[in-house]
Amino acid sequence: MSILRQLADALAEAAGCRERPLFVARDESSAWVWLPLGSRNTIARDPLEKVLTATSGGQARAALGEPAPAVDGFRRTQRQALSAQLVALSSTQGRVTLTPEAATRRQPSC
Repeated sequence: MSILRQLADALAEAAGCRERPLFVARDESSAWVWLPLGSRNTIARDPLEKVLTATSGGQARAALGEPAPAVDGFRRTQRQALSAQLVALSSTQGRVTLTPEAATRRQPSC
């Protein structure tokens, strides 16, 4: 689990987060991670791709929901990430899979 936690921290750093992410291990090979973006509502894909490519032999992947505020946004983001996860698990391209809503918008740097 410590490898997953380290990966979560590296993703948060790459996303420009000032605090540690919320981390919940699902099993030995997967975890839920919520990045503390503060008031930002976008996240850049490229820095996350670089972390995932450099980590664990490039085998790590991330499925992202669209950043959203408050409890309702937290829930919506998790549902979106679940949808993105289904795509990520069947994909051979890229390390970061965005939910369709987030993917349709250009993702500026954090």
